[in-house]
Amino acid sequence: MKFITLTVSKAHTNCYILFDQVARRAVVIDPGDSGEQIKATLEENGLALDKILLTHGHWDHIWAVDELMADGVEFIMHKADLPYLTHDMNKPLSIAGFDAQPISATPTRFVEDGDTIPCDGFDIGVMHTPGHTPGSVLFFVENHVFTGDFLFAGSIGRYDFPGGNREAMHESLRKVAAITQDYAVHPGHMGSTTLAHEQANNPHIARVGE
Repeated sequence: MKFITLTVSKAHTNCYILFDQVARRAVVIDPGDSGEQIKATLEENGLALDKILLTHGHWDHIWAVDELMADGVEFIMHKADLPYLTHDMNKPLSIAGFDAQPISATPTRFVEDGDTIPCDGFDIGVMHTPGHTPGSVLFFVENHVFTGDFLFAGSIGRYDFPGGNREAMHESLRKVAAITQDYAVHPGHMGSTTLAHEQANNPHIARVGE
């Protein structure tokens, strides 16, 4: 599996394009905006879009979904975040000059904890990690994990937004703290890290283990 990272939206969201070099069928994780840029990147690399995956439903992770949807493209997320596709749940998160709007695309599949998403050339494992949002999930691919806004380098996602929950976040962090395999961690914003480094140094993970 190879992947390309794009920075999209006014929130500087990391959008990831995953693909197998032989099959050339792409999975886009968190298309938060800049649909034309994403489509141009797919074309430049000879990739056909196969699936759109959301780590969670906040506006800066979903707003290019409508631009990318086409016949045969799968749209996959956790059902608990379905309300974020409407205007009301994302409206409080709007930023100046960028008013939240709903998207019209309908998910083709809802995933649960422990699910596997088969792709051309690789599989994607799912871990449900509520806290930042009720339907926040991590996507595991080979030795990589795409964490959305649940886990960052040295930090975690906020749980004071609509749908966030402190207790759920701490329980999810306990699940992540118990993972024994190391992974390269690719978050929804800013730079990558490793799971082993975060387990050893992230103060939020250390706190839930006390």
